[in-house]
Amino acid sequence: MSDYKEIMNKVILWGQQEDDIRSIFIVGSMARSDKPADKWSDMDLVIVTSDVEKWLQSEEWIRKFGNPQISFLERTHVGNIMERRVMYDGSCIVDFNFMKLEVAKTILESEEVQGVIARGVKVLLDKDSVTEVFHNTSSLIKNKEVPEFSEFKNDVNDFWFHAVYTAQKLRRGELLVAKSNCDEYLKRLLIKFVKLQTIMKNSTNQQSWHDVRFFEEWADKEVVQEFQGIYGKYNEESVWDALFETMKLYRKVAKQIAVELEYEYPIIADQSADKLVTNYYKGRTYLKFEE
Repeated sequence: MSDYKEIMNKVILWGQQEDDIRSIFIVGSMARSDKPADKWSDMDLVIVTSDVEKWLQSEEWIRKFGNPQISFLERTHVGNIMERRVMYDGSCIVDFNFMKLEVAKTILESEEVQGVIARGVKVLLDKDSVTEVFHNTSSLIKNKEVPEFSEFKNDVNDFWFHAVYTAQKLRRGELLVAKSNCDEYLKRLLIKFVKLQTIMKNSTNQQSWHDVRFFEEWADKEVVQEFQGIYGKYNEESVWDALFETMKLYRKVAKQIAVELEYEYPIIADQSADKLVTNYYKGRTYLKFEE
């Protein structure tokens, strides 16, 4: 049965023996003090190599660290690099993130990646001083600056456009398309503003994480409570309810942000979309739409 300490030691030895492996370091819960690893954590390894394809195209090497039960390739949410995700016996999960040596410095200095590194990093191997860039990372987590009015306006218009789009798909009978758009696209725009709301309210003592990690802890408590009503079941009436509740919450958060930033809220987009969606809902028993 594999365990993380045993796997880590084997990874270090492997890296020392393979000439193309130039640097290996751990990020994520096993490298940070804030929200440290618990029994549900996996190991996130970043491997800088001069030959990424060599390791992505083969699976034999993963047996050096334990007995793999599941293995597949996936792009990372942060950094957009390829990783091999492996579940070893004993439920040890290791993400092997491969990064080309020639672009490593550029990727590691990106704002998104620096945000992850700033939370904690543990260097296991570094043959070329690739990780020197870590010394310039602030101990504080830097959130993105608030958006310019043009970005804020665009996001709000984007949301209301796709609220109407979701209603049209519901009217056409494309239930899965409508539900997916409501649960994914609209929620992504909503969560972006919830993060911004967190930054503005808690600029120093509370920070949002990438994606929706630990959402229940950093988001506004009232918003978290209201999230209970913005996801529907796979039936038409439930998706309509979820759509209206999502619109209601987005409007509330977006208007609060507009007030805080002293931006003009795009009321015409809001009112026009709300009217259309309401009319589509009320007329659903007899009206059909065509593209």
